[in-house]
Amino acid sequence: MPTYNSNPTSTIGTYLMKGTGSGTLSYTKLCDIKDYPDLIGAPEALETTTLSDTARTYIQGLKNNEQLTFTANYTENNFNTLNALSGVQHLAVDFGTDGADGRFTFDGYVSVSIVGHGINEVREMSIVITPTTVITFVPKSE
Repeated sequence: MPTYNSNPTSTIGTYLMKGTGSGTLSYTKLCDIKDYPDLIGAPEALETTTLSDTARTYIQGLKNNEQLTFTANYTENNFNTLNALSGVQHLAVDFGTDGADGRFTFDGYVSVSIVGHGINEVREMSIVITPTTVITFVPKSE
């Protein structure tokens, strides 16, 4: 049975990963990221209120997996690597090396753009992923 870390963890060592292979995928770091979005969206609320109710009532609907936006420092190499990706990619966000504190896997389309800036700022790029599958939490197994 896996042992879970019950202590808070830092965002240090959070990675955007790309999976390759078939069956059991092998993951490698796609590029260093500066931030990551909410990974598992909240379910939508579907209203069930009737005229007999004194307050609105709801049931859960679909989880909302919107586009995922990551920020990264611009380098020509990373930009070219990301820009060359076409079609659906196997992706993951790893918390810790090799997902030591968990891995979130999903498939999606990757697009990259340059973020506008002004004087005395670091050049950045925005990585937008349109998920094509459900984002799944994969705990680190022992």
